[in-house]
Amino acid sequence: MQISKNTWIIHGFALLHALATVLCRLAGVGDELLLTLLTMTMTVLLCIGQQRSFGLTAICVILVNVLGYALGTGVALGVERLLETPILSHAVSTFLTTELLGWGIVWFLRRFSPVPDTSGNSAGYSQITWLALAVGGIFFLRLILQQLFSSGLFTGSSAAATLSEILSNPVALLTLIGATVSLIYYTNLSGGRHGPWWVLGISSAGFLLICILTAFLVQLGLPFSLQRDFSSRRFLQLLALSFVCEAAAFSVIYMIRYAADARASMEAERDRANQEKFRYLILKQQVNPHFLFNSLNVLDALVCEQKTQEASDYIHDLSGVYRYLLKAENEPLVSLEDEMTYTDMFLHLMQIRFPDGFVVEKEIRPEDMQRYVVPCSVQLLVENALKHNIISASHPLHVRIFSDGGSSLTVANDLRLKLTPPASTGVGLKYVRQQFLDHGGKTIDIRQDEKTYSVTLPLL
Repeated sequence: MQISKNTWIIHGFALLHALATVLCRLAGVGDELLLTLLTMTMTVLLCIGQQRSFGLTAICVILVNVLGYALGTGVALGVERLLETPILSHAVSTFLTTELLGWGIVWFLRRFSPVPDTSGNSAGYSQITWLALAVGGIFFLRLILQQLFSSGLFTGSSAAATLSEILSNPVALLTLIGATVSLIYYTNLSGGRHGPWWVLGISSAGFLLICILTAFLVQLGLPFSLQRDFSSRRFLQLLALSFVCEAAAFSVIYMIRYAADARASMEAERDRANQEKFRYLILKQQVNPHFLFNSLNVLDALVCEQKTQEASDYIHDLSGVYRYLLKAENEPLVSLEDEMTYTDMFLHLMQIRFPDGFVVEKEIRPEDMQRYVVPCSVQLLVENALKHNIISASHPLHVRIFSDGGSSLTVANDLRLKLTPPASTGVGLKYVRQQFLDHGGKTIDIRQDEKTYSVTLPLL
């Protein structure tokens, strides 16, 4: 069994994390920054392997750093209860944390297809340069936060108490989330016009201002009270932890937006693919050798019988059929009036081919002609009726096309199936149904009993 590249990357970096932890502990030095660098490198490699954009890669690096700390702490507490050796327990917990983070990234990247990168990163800038700037900036911020936490700014449980104070303040929390959503929306909306350096500058400035505002609101004690005394030490504590909260919020909100854009992109791509398949199906039916062969045979018979006017009308309708196909090629919907004109031309071709073999009754209100349907949908239903049922002058096939008052149009026919059914895959009806779902949010209704077969199309 072939092992994927992601498996090698995740397992390899998990072992590197464990080895780095053991060596740093034996040497008596801190391993936080080295583990951070290894985690960021693993994240970048996984994102590059999935061909993700600079923006998503940077966000994954940020979120992995934030969640990695919380996840690592939880895993370490569980492993310490099972293993008594500090070095071994720390190595095992680091290994497990790296595995969880790595497979979490892979799951997210596989869950959503890539979306277009509208930030303009490809306009003359190297992707490697942007990734280096992102990783370097995040590593620098992590170094500053580590220095703040080790400088005596936080003592005992003050960090947890300060974080709890931020998260329990509704005004500060709502301000942080609302401002972050606005910042991401604004940079995404206008980033394509200003370029990547503008996006980077606005995002950095907005990030810093949100952290300062959050710390300031908590410092004031709003909305429960108004603290007039100002402590620079307390403000620095709040600011440091506001950075952590804002990094987590920014990453989560960015990923939610990315997921929404990815889903919208997938749906749009699916709609385009379905529409192209439907167009191909219709064109294939009209230009296939059987249709052309039968049409030319009918035309040849009319010419040989010197029915000049009938031959001219036949050529006119045949050209009208293809003219309609060309006209409707790029139209997702057409008016029912245009569709019925096309259907009438097709029926005239068939009536010349099968004289007195079928009868078509139309009962469509004039006002319904201004509603919309999928191109070729009515014609396809009529063609299916002629294709699958017996056509004879002694027992003509009856086809009815009628509307029910503005909401739908029904094509019904007598059910007299041929003894030798023609080859059929049902692809036509499948794509007609999909086109109505994609463009109108409504589906078709198919009904069949012993005597009648009918398909009801929604009028859009």
